[in-house]
Amino acid sequence: MLTILSYINLLMQPLASTIAAVVWFGLLLGQPQVARRTIGQLLGWLVIVTAISRWLVPTAYQVSVTSTLLIVSLVYIGRRIQQATPLGVLLLDAIVSSLLAAWVYNVALAILSLLTLPLVIQLLGYLMAGVVTIVVAIVPYLYRFKWLTTSFFQRHPRQLGVFLMIGFGMRGLNDYLAYLWHHTAYQGSVMWEILSLVGVLLIIGLPALRHQYDLLTCKLQQRDHMLAATQQYTNQLEKQYLAYRTFRHDYKNILASLAYGIQNGNMADVQYAYESVIETSQQTLPETQVLALHLIANVNLRSVLLVKYQQASQQGVQFTIDIHQVFQPVDFKVDDAFYRVFGILLDNAIEAAVDTPEKLVTVVFVASEQVAIINSCLHQIDLPVAKQLGYSSKRGHAGLGLYFVHQFLAQRRDIELVTVTESRRVRQALTFGGAN
Repeated sequence: MLTILSYINLLMQPLASTIAAVVWFGLLLGQPQVARRTIGQLLGWLVIVTAISRWLVPTAYQVSVTSTLLIVSLVYIGRRIQQATPLGVLLLDAIVSSLLAAWVYNVALAILSLLTLPLVIQLLGYLMAGVVTIVVAIVPYLYRFKWLTTSFFQRHPRQLGVFLMIGFGMRGLNDYLAYLWHHTAYQGSVMWEILSLVGVLLIIGLPALRHQYDLLTCKLQQRDHMLAATQQYTNQLEKQYLAYRTFRHDYKNILASLAYGIQNGNMADVQYAYESVIETSQQTLPETQVLALHLIANVNLRSVLLVKYQQASQQGVQFTIDIHQVFQPVDFKVDDAFYRVFGILLDNAIEAAVDTPEKLVTVVFVASEQVAIINSCLHQIDLPVAKQLGYSSKRGHAGLGLYFVHQFLAQRRDIELVTVTESRRVRQALTFGGAN
């Protein structure tokens, strides 16, 4: 019985720790699907490594070697899946994942070392620790928890460095305590495990709270921009309305002059009124630009269009919207990521149109199934190259915009982007529910 439990524990600990580490890593990286795709191959790799290390690595160093290989493997997987994520962020996610995966086992080890229990009970306790380790990792996975602080660390590299130092310190201290454990110089400490959990939660919680604060600030700024754009658009409509009222008043006076000239048979006055007033009025009649935003049911999408319209107007680009019925996609979930994608496509269209003689951007809504962005351009776009990380048609730009767009499209099955380039025009069509 003891032999069977010992062999089960020998397999259970690396299996449970690896599964938990991969699940935690996917959650912290913001890619829960990482766990489903990589648990199998990573388990096989780490089981082989663990078996070899038990033969080649001294017992006191096995925990350190295994945790290091786990961190390296997680970073490698993260690098393959998210090339745009900085290496430091991947490393921090991997370190935190390894700490979380080992925490339950460390607590069980500390508690069981304080109690005088039969060996069978201790082995069963270690088995329960493995089960709890997996359950603790799966619960937030089921609730679709995402850390989503990569953009925060990209903006604050100094904070990333601080958290990396803390993570390395905690990981190194855990490995050192494991070394002391094998030399009977350390019997485990529940208090230390509680403090280590608090440290890990601080590493997770502080960036997440600051990231949420930055998101809230960004949303408030976007709201201010939207209000300013709305006010400017309203002012333009008011000016056009006043211009039409003035023209209407002048038009009535002109008709009166024409009627008077016709009644008196004075064709010279009629000809003068036509040549000097009518033709001038036709040439200077203000061109109205009504966006028909009321046909767009989504308020946030309406705001994005209004802000981009104002940006285009400030750069001298003619921004038009072609819509004839209410636009409200049914088979598509509109979220913040989509607004960002739509904004990136509009920004690129406006920036490309600025350099062209036509300076034209048109947004066409086709029923509630498709929205197309058409813009004038000077050069054709190399589509395969545009999907790569770092590509940018603008000098001095990082090229993350289009890469984010294609990463978003790769993760969604309810939207499809088709780009068609011609000699002087680019058409990008987003089709909703395209993969269903």
